[in-house]
Amino acid sequence: MRVGVVGGGIFGVSTAWELARRGHAVELFERRRIPAPDAAGTDISKAIRMEYGAATPLYGPLVVRALYLWRELERVSGEGILEQPGVLFLASAFDESRFEWQSAQAVREMGGTADVIDAKDAALRWPQFSWKGLAVGVWNPDGGWLRAATAVETIARVARAAGATVFEDTPVDDVAQSDRSATIRAGGRTCEYDLVVVCAGPWIARVLPEVTSRVRVTRQQISLYRPADASAFDGSTFPVWVHDIVEEGWYGFPSNEGVVKIALHRRSEEVDPDVSREPDDGFLQQSRAFAREHLPALDRHAPLAGRACLYTNSRRGDLVVDRVPGHDRIVVAGLGSGHGFKFGPVLGELVADLIEKDEVPPMLRFGQARDEEVW
Repeated sequence: MRVGVVGGGIFGVSTAWELARRGHAVELFERRRIPAPDAAGTDISKAIRMEYGAATPLYGPLVVRALYLWRELERVSGEGILEQPGVLFLASAFDESRFEWQSAQAVREMGGTADVIDAKDAALRWPQFSWKGLAVGVWNPDGGWLRAATAVETIARVARAAGATVFEDTPVDDVAQSDRSATIRAGGRTCEYDLVVVCAGPWIARVLPEVTSRVRVTRQQISLYRPADASAFDGSTFPVWVHDIVEEGWYGFPSNEGVVKIALHRRSEEVDPDVSREPDDGFLQQSRAFAREHLPALDRHAPLAGRACLYTNSRRGDLVVDRVPGHDRIVVAGLGSGHGFKFGPVLGELVADLIEKDEVPPMLRFGQARDEEVW
């Protein structure tokens, strides 16, 4: 099958790689160089975790598969991408109604590790945190983080090696379909395919106006600290962490080249995809206040910088891998909703299975109803 792919972020390059490995003729179009500096995936780190609260039985198995495929990518490419210092959920309460409790139960049922450690003992193990007001820490040693920009660049490289053609600096103007084919108009020419996969991130509604009502783009911010003693936050003793994810939504990472990242997962204001990626002073001060209260070991006087990235959100926070309603030759792979990057190469498998067998997990289809938002 001849397939065109729009977008060279994590969804696009993973789709191109998997389809090329399966013998399809693939051409990918990216508006900038890969990795694009304003793409959501161009970052120093992205978390990988199995924990999804009540949705863990749906997403957890995909994360397990992703962990395997990230290691396979490292073997194929020779690049270091996945770090596994573990992930720690800090929770102010722990009962059946809580995200952390639901996640722990499901992870155990999957055969994974979810150690519940009371705050007193957790404070001895992770003294970097203030444990005041917290009940437990839930520890999973299999969690970690990904070198995001390296991951995207590496998958693009192995996709090319597998036979995919990648056109960089080639913005797509239009995607359309007829009874016999689908087309991409880019770089002053129109290319014809059996099927087109749109992975355009926050710009998806510009390429496919049909999905405008299904997409909400929000501006999320991260902060970067350079502590005087980065060794206190080294991955050997400091994990990826999440602090009361539903109520507060703060999360962060071990030091990476001396830099400690803290971010806020809570959905922010809706924006145009070309909005500035510069951080707001108000957010940086909010981050500093959080660090002062909850991470006293982080030097409060450390130089503070940051950036903004965009979440391309579906209605309920689920990823979407599906044909566009009324357009059987156009597939959307995206709407990562702030948690899609971790799946990496699995995204390509999902797209390929949809194209070849019309198989995809039901929660990834357009219009799937959910009782609560995915975190």
